[in-house]
Amino acid sequence: MLTTKHYVIMVFEDLHPVLYGDYATSEMRDLKAKRLKKLHGDQHGIYFLNVDTKGLASVGSYCGGFEEEKED
Repeated sequence: MLTTKHYVIMVFEDLHPVLYGDYATSEMRDLKAKRLKKLHGDQHGIYFLNVDTKGLASVGSYCGGFEEEKED
């Protein structure tokens, strides 16, 4: 069964991209993003990447303050 794959991209100092994942759900991916932001701070770019069952990728940025949302 094919499912969407969820990743986090962190671009350290806006120069060095690192890919984390894939995660089973977007919630698990977002939790990783929050932990990375908490660990590394605000000076790095952090993005989500979804790859659907057809192999089409979509990338987006996290809104400011997303890391302040409650972690379940």
